[in-house]
Amino acid sequence: MTATGNTAQANKVNRTRIFILLGVVVILVALAIFAGIFLSDYEVLKKGKLLPYTDGIIYKVRFHDTFTLFLEPEELSFSDLLNIFVMTGIGFTAFTFSIVIDSLATETNQERFWFFILMFVGMSFLTADEALGLHESLGHNLQFLGRLPFIKHPDDAIILSYGIPAAAFLFLFRHFILAERRALLFFGLGFCLFLVSGMSDALAIPFEELLEPLASVFIYSGVVSLGLHHVHSAMNNR
Repeated sequence: MTATGNTAQANKVNRTRIFILLGVVVILVALAIFAGIFLSDYEVLKKGKLLPYTDGIIYKVRFHDTFTLFLEPEELSFSDLLNIFVMTGIGFTAFTFSIVIDSLATETNQERFWFFILMFVGMSFLTADEALGLHESLGHNLQFLGRLPFIKHPDDAIILSYGIPAAAFLFLFRHFILAERRALLFFGLGFCLFLVSGMSDALAIPFEELLEPLASVFIYSGVVSLGLHHVHSAMNNR
């Protein structure tokens, strides 16, 4: 392919990625607007320990005089706030790397671009879930999940279901992640700490709340290390 052809192809790829980035931002803003509209008309019908499997304070809320949901407000501790801060950093760092790689647009950079843009979307969702306790409230409205084997609370099944897209993401980008050993080490430490944190929570072991933000710090380190490695590689391939 001629130099002119290569330039035209790179410009085409660059325009496509710009539209994808803008589309992601528009979707996130639209979801925020929809949430605002959804929460604008409601009536609290009951408040208290309404569900037999939890001692938490539950709100029974009627929305738009049409349907009723059980909601559990999230009580955020210092470690929760710290974890939210770190996860927000992971998401926006991934988004920044996607923009940088987009500026180096070539066909060979497509895997790099998609890795970081999908990580941004995933971390945005997980941050919202951590801040608002979305999986807890969703579980309260899908109580049949509590009858599944080895499931004590409905939201446990929802948390486990997060592993499906996470596993698919890791499998799809396995070669991309394995290219940087330091990032692989950071990711490994982070995921191990998340696992230990989950076991500690179930066993009521002290200090378990500190493990989750520490795990997020390791994941953040992995994203930065992986991003710098692949940005450097993309620059060398221009």
